[in-house]
Amino acid sequence: MALAWTIESACVVIAGWYSTRLAMNGTSIRVARGYFAAGAICLAGVALVFSVALPSTFARVSMLILAFSAAQMIWPLLFALLSEISPASRRGAVTSIFTALFTTAGLVVPALMGYFVQVSNGSVQGYYNGLLYLGGLTVIGGLLGFWLINPESDRSRLEIKGLQQA
Repeated sequence: MALAWTIESACVVIAGWYSTRLAMNGTSIRVARGYFAAGAICLAGVALVFSVALPSTFARVSMLILAFSAAQMIWPLLFALLSEISPASRRGAVTSIFTALFTTAGLVVPALMGYFVQVSNGSVQGYYNGLLYLGGLTVIGGLLGFWLINPESDRSRLEIKGLQQA
């Protein structure tokens, strides 16, 4: 467990550093932050699916660590994205609302996993089904991120509406 947390922590720091480096070298914010975050979410979902499909215990645990590490990498990226589009005077409120919405997964995911385990009468297949389902939803969410995340467009839309100055 300590190794998993150490890897996750390192991934968060590296993702923030690398994304900033990309942005400073002229890569668009959409790519440096948005596509990077969406890709990390897709990677997390694929790793969850592979955590069920691979034959060895070591490979399964490795995929779970990869999934959780990739999912954690998005935190610095998403907060940087929020700072790109929200006015400074509202940034605290925006990040608080975002955090509140984002952390609802902590309520939903355990309930879904519990459902899958319960309908399988507590068999290991329930865990497998839950990981497959949640992995698939995660990939779909990442793919939606590639399509929907566009901070440059969002910022200009807010400026047109006069909300960026407030």
